[in-house]
Amino acid sequence: MKTWGEVQNEVLGLMFSNANGGEKVDLDDASAKEYVINMADSFNYGIRDLCQGKPYIKKYIIRIGEGNEEDYNVKFDFISGKQIRIDFKDISDFSAFGSKGVYFISNDGNIKKISNYFFMGDSEIVLKVSDYGSFLIYYEAYPEKISENTERDFEIKMDDNMLDAVVYYMASRLYAEDDIQLATQYLNIYSDKKNEIFSKSYNAPSSNGESFISERGWI
Repeated sequence: MKTWGEVQNEVLGLMFSNANGGEKVDLDDASAKEYVINMADSFNYGIRDLCQGKPYIKKYIIRIGEGNEEDYNVKFDFISGKQIRIDFKDISDFSAFGSKGVYFISNDGNIKKISNYFFMGDSEIVLKVSDYGSFLIYYEAYPEKISENTERDFEIKMDDNMLDAVVYYMASRLYAEDDIQLATQYLNIYSDKKNEIFSKSYNAPSSNGESFISERGWI
């Protein structure tokens, strides 16, 4: 992961690599002010573009009954056979349910991928309670937006390969009016990196190494 300041400095390094006599341009330099102001918008667009092929995955935890774990989003009392419904439209960064699935960790530590759940519409999920423990639901989230007020030491929770790619998109977009040839070159590099990210995400094993245990008794 990188900080917002590190990303900004990398972008300026690309934009001013052939200018200013080879001297490093600081984020507070007057010559960079216009570019720095517009960096947030270009970053947000680039990351959203990359998330089309490699979704930003987050975890939502539902605790069933009492337990030692304090890390959960919501808790329900245990009632065997009861169905519970969670509406993700109330979760501010929810985009969609992804392909990672739903898991259950029982109080004795057993982890299994479950199948006895279903979706209602685009944002609701219904789960059947059969044991004490925690449901882990993985969903696609909207990445946190960067604004012009974001501190430079803010850590961006994205893979470095995505951040490595987005700096080329930012440099291309911000430098298009100054040097279209260099901007086009950076956009081509971004496209190559984007395609590589999409390819790796598409070809990644969907199971992630977990074992599948059917709740309905079949294998």
